[in-house]
Amino acid sequence: MELMPDAMNRRCPSCGRKAHDRLLVQCPECRVPFVFDDQAYPGLTSEQLKLVAAQILGSWKFWASLAVIVGAAAWATVKVADKIIDARATAYLNTLQETASNHLGAAAGQISNQIALEFRQPRIKAAIEQAARDQGVDFFSNGVKPTLEAFQGAMDIANAQLKSQATRSSNALTQLEADIAAARRRIPDPVAAVPTRPPAAVPVGRPSPVIPDAPPDTTTPSDANAVADGAVHLEKVNQTVVQAGSAYLLTIFFRKTANSAPRGMIEVDAATYKLSARILSFTPMTTSPFEPSTLNETADIAQFHFTVTDRETPTLVMELSAPTIVQLISDAFDNPITLNVNYKLSSPGSNR
Repeated sequence: MELMPDAMNRRCPSCGRKAHDRLLVQCPECRVPFVFDDQAYPGLTSEQLKLVAAQILGSWKFWASLAVIVGAAAWATVKVADKIIDARATAYLNTLQETASNHLGAAAGQISNQIALEFRQPRIKAAIEQAARDQGVDFFSNGVKPTLEAFQGAMDIANAQLKSQATRSSNALTQLEADIAAARRRIPDPVAAVPTRPPAAVPVGRPSPVIPDAPPDTTTPSDANAVADGAVHLEKVNQTVVQAGSAYLLTIFFRKTANSAPRGMIEVDAATYKLSARILSFTPMTTSPFEPSTLNETADIAQFHFTVTDRETPTLVMELSAPTIVQLISDAFDNPITLNVNYKLSSPGSNR
């Protein structure tokens, strides 16, 4: 009971709260040690300091604050270190790249000069020329020659078929001409009706009048055949190839030969080489009516009929899907016509 006044004489220097228990060393609210009212604050004793340190170290707020401060310091240190390292690394890489570029440029120049000197040597030039010749011969032998031989074989077969067809057509025409000639011989020649008069009296002792013979026939067999043919005969004058988008337009210009009829209907057949291109359209440039072209399933063979007149130049237009070789066949041509449709090689006026 005697100690109570001592406890009551102590107060908190921060909030002024009185100590209600003499065992309390510091204010429970402010965590500040109590002081006596009648004397100045002498400071904390060692025991009080130990109690304060134990109180602080046992608080989670202290450790949380310490962790935040340490983490922030570490993060700032890492960021500053990263910036310094990046700056130094960039400067070092720039210096290294510049040095490497200079070394590589010098090395490339030396290598180029060395290669140029090596290629100027006669043996190297001879080896390169020989390799180029060998490669060209191999390319021609393995690539171009088989294709040309195959095309020549196909053309020979087509020519043989055309010759056979022409022979059959010639035989049929010969038989038809023989039948026409036989029919003409069976028809009697018309005789003009001449009024008859009684013969005049011939004086005795005078000779009878002489009747002159009929004039001889001056018609030659060639003129008769030319007149009997009556068909249109054409020959190629020129051709042009124009590329229209992905298609190729082939235009062929013809003219009538000397022994051609002035007008008439003809049939034209066209074919591409080994399905290398499709025939998109095949029409004549004429104002006269004509039959639309007929195509096979693979669109590499086309056929149509059109009328040749004496007012227009015979012209055909063919639209193809790709560069190829085209052959035209007709009774109006003396021989089949073979055309090279290549936009890069052909030009207006070319006969290839």
